[in-house]
Amino acid sequence: MADYQAPLRDMRFVLNEVFEVSTLWAQLPALAEVVDEDTASAILEEAGKVTAGIIAPLNRSGDEEGCAWEGGAVKTPAGFPAAYQTYAEGGWVGVGGDPRFGGMGMPKVISAQVEEMV
Repeated sequence: MADYQAPLRDMRFVLNEVFEVSTLWAQLPALAEVVDEDTASAILEEAGKVTAGIIAPLNRSGDEEGCAWEGGAVKTPAGFPAAYQTYAEGGWVGVGGDPRFGGMGMPKVISAQVEEMV
């Protein structure tokens, strides 16, 4: 099985060359001081590291072990609770969420890329 590597080059191409999101963000007052090309790139780079290093390695064992209903609760495959805790503590659950509630406040085009990696 090949190691997962997020297609960051492709993601950057679509965001920056096809959609020219930095130009759009600069024109939107709610985003102008929140996100730019460098910020988006850094977020995608880190999300790629988390996905490749923590989440992707669990895919096979997760499929083989599966979830189970035991004693009125769902038991997840080994490694999933710790991976989710790391993912959540890093703020990845709320990439597009409102900063007032712990989110990063990124536009959907960024959170969609992170979701695609996961």
